[in-house]
Amino acid sequence: MDPAEETRHWGVFSQFGVSHGNPNPVRFVANGGVGGRSMVPGRAYDTFGVSYFYLGLSDNFKALVRPFLPQWDE
Repeated sequence: MDPAEETRHWGVFSQFGVSHGNPNPVRFVANGGVGGRSMVPGRAYDTFGVSYFYLGLSDNFKALVRPFLPQWDE
């Protein structure tokens, strides 16, 4: 947090989920990132953010839809 202005700060976030993958088509998901407001003086309304995600589809779901539309993890 910027000591001169409490509304200017950075934050970190993440999320992780796991399932059996049957009957759920999603086996696991993970994401994380950082975002916030600019610490540059005179740029109080600038914001930024960067994140990454990974979605793992279940093997059962991939096999089911393969004849129509092959799927991969994202």
